[in-house]
Amino acid sequence: MFLGNILTVLSRPRYFMAFLATTVLVGLLYMGLLTDPKLYDVVGWAFAYNFPPLFGLVVAVQWYNLAERRSCPASASGGGALGGIAGLITASCPVCPSVLLYLMGLGGVATAGVFGGPWVKLGSLVVLMWSLYRATRGLE
Repeated sequence: MFLGNILTVLSRPRYFMAFLATTVLVGLLYMGLLTDPKLYDVVGWAFAYNFPPLFGLVVAVQWYNLAERRSCPASASGGGALGGIAGLITASCPVCPSVLLYLMGLGGVATAGVFGGPWVKLGSLVVLMWSLYRATRGLE
């Protein structure tokens, strides 16, 4: 049922293209501009291969929920879309919070090395899978 719901969303070209574009963009950013793949360990490679598709699926399913199912009013979803995207990125990506803190000029980047270990990466993958499960629940 869970995979069937995901396939239902991806069977529509608009959401499949959103999934594909998001997956490619996040993969290029994560394995190109934001990190150095030469420094990856086993957990780093597992995260690098699993994070972009999971992130793309969550974006496509959430867009489907907002557009097709009308899970919330347009005014509420339009106003909260930017905050939702920023929250999704910073909650699921172990690199993004440190980049955003750096861009804002905050000194929190110094602690990013401590909190960017393998357990944070594995935890973020679990959170992404859980959010994908919750977003696809009830799709028919």
